[in-house]
Amino acid sequence: MASHFQSKPNAKKILLIKIGAMGDLVIASTFFDNLRKVYPKAHILLLTGKSCFNAVKHNPCIDEFILADDNTLYKGNLFSRLRELFRIVFQLRKYSFDLTFIMHRAWQFNVLAYLVGTPRRVGFARGNEGITLTDSAPQKPNQNERESYLDLLRLLNLQ
Repeated sequence: MASHFQSKPNAKKILLIKIGAMGDLVIASTFFDNLRKVYPKAHILLLTGKSCFNAVKHNPCIDEFILADDNTLYKGNLFSRLRELFRIVFQLRKYSFDLTFIMHRAWQFNVLAYLVGTPRRVGFARGNEGITLTDSAPQKPNQNERESYLDLLRLLNLQ
C-alpha cells in the first residue's frame, strides 16, 4: 500500500513504536535525527520496552518515553498480555497523536497504532498485515535496518 497522502503531514504530536530490540533502537538513531530535523517543534514520544530504555533514554530527539512491560507483552499469559496492551492503548490515546511510525514488522504493532487512534499510521507490511496502516513501506530483502527505518520517512517524502 502506498501513501494515500501527497504532502508532508502537519504533525504536532508524533508517536514512535519500537518496543524491543535494543540494537535496532541504536540503529534507529539516524531515523530519530532526521525526523527531528523535519519536525523541530513536534512533541515526539517513543513507546519502548523497559528492557531497552537505557539504549535511548538520553536521545535528544525524543521528548518523552512511555515504557511498556515488554517481558509481559512477549512472555506473559494471555490475560497479562491483554492487560498490558490495554494499559498502553489507554495511556497513549490521551495524547491525540497526529502521526505514528511503527518500527516493527509484526502486524500486532500496526493494530496497536490503530487502537491508539492516530489518523496517520506509517509502518511495514507483509501481505495483508498492513491493513490498519495508512502508509506502508514495502519489505526489501537484504536491506539493513537503518535504511528500512529511513524508508518510512521516504514514504512520506520526509527524507
